Amino acid sequence: MTIITNRLISSVNLAVVTAVLLSSQAGCKKGDHADGGAEAAAATNGAIDPKILALAKKAAACKTYETSFDSSCADYKAWSDAKDDFNEGKNDASLVGLLEDPDEKLRLLGAEKLFQYGQGYQTDKALSARVIVAAEKELTKFAGYDVGRVAGSVKVRETGLFDRVKAMIAKHPVERIRRGILSRFLSSNDDNDAVFAVVRDTVNDSEPEVAGAALSSFWGSGYKKPEAVCAVYRANIDNARDELAADASNSLAWTGRCSADYDALLASLEKRANTTGKWSSSSYSSADRHICEDTKASGPQRKRAAAVARKVAETKTGQKAWTRAAALDAVIKCDPKLGPGFVGKFKSDPDKTIQDKVKELLKK
Repeated sequence: MTIITNRLISSVNLAVVTAVLLSSQAGCKKGDHADGGAEAAAATNGAIDPKILALAKKAAACKTYETSFDSSCADYKAWSDAKDDFNEGKNDASLVGLLEDPDEKLRLLGAEKLFQYGQGYQTDKALSARVIVAAEKELTKFAGYDVGRVAGSVKVRETGLFDRVKAMIAKHPVERIRRGILSRFLSSNDDNDAVFAVVRDTVNDSEPEVAGAALSSFWGSGYKKPEAVCAVYRANIDNARDELAADASNSLAWTGRCSADYDALLASLEKRANTTGKWSSSSYSSADRHICEDTKASGPQRKRAAAVARKVAETKTGQKAWTRAAALDAVIKCDPKLGPGFVGKFKSDPDKTIQDKVKELLKK
């Protein structure tokens, strides 16, 4: 009789547990993560090293701002400085577990640490898949960029996750997720032509911040075909979005690998200066200077760069002082013989920014 009673109790308990689980699953829609409930938190936290979880929870109690923690908080500093338990991907699994936590603060902390020390998750199929799911579900501005940055670090060829990362770049509802992914996607997959194509095409995205992140990600990406990167820069030196055109112009000249495109860049810079007598951004002045800093630039190219920089430096109306100051810097670099004499004419310029730049340049 006792055995039968115990079996009945066990059956009832099993039914109750099953009902609770089914109810929990029914109540969780795809994308719900802000209020996962105690059961979800317990299930997630159970896979995390208790020492790491305790350290993270202390940090999570620190003051927060719109997208970050107060760096002066001692507990957050302790989390940021912790290394031995994380170095070389030692606790990637625990950190991935934090990405799955209902608390956005813990998700951000886990993402920060994965970016600092994570390794194995980038190629481990199970861990990387969990990272991508976390990024797909992330809907907060607070944790978005950091979670996206970790998702962008996944090696998509080894893990087979290219299509899902590509989809997030194209249409994830959180812009900071998209930008976070782009900040790492190409540099983490620098031998992957499909990844290159996605990032290149995203420069045309309708969201200016996303388009800018895509273009910026080519800088220092390590992509194995530098001529293809130069082609991206050249294609955008006359972009209708001035901030993209300025970034592309500066990057093309600064990289030191795109000397074959210097004539095209100079033509673009000259067109801008000839139209208005000015440049809208100091990045154009920097691009001009970088051409002359490259030993591969020809004599005629240096002469053209010096001439257009002089024109911009002389245009005072409707132009920012630091753009003119940067143009003076370009004159010195492009024409070291006659440049100082030209720059000296601006000693008494009414703008103090120009005066200070002249003093700086003539002391060198």
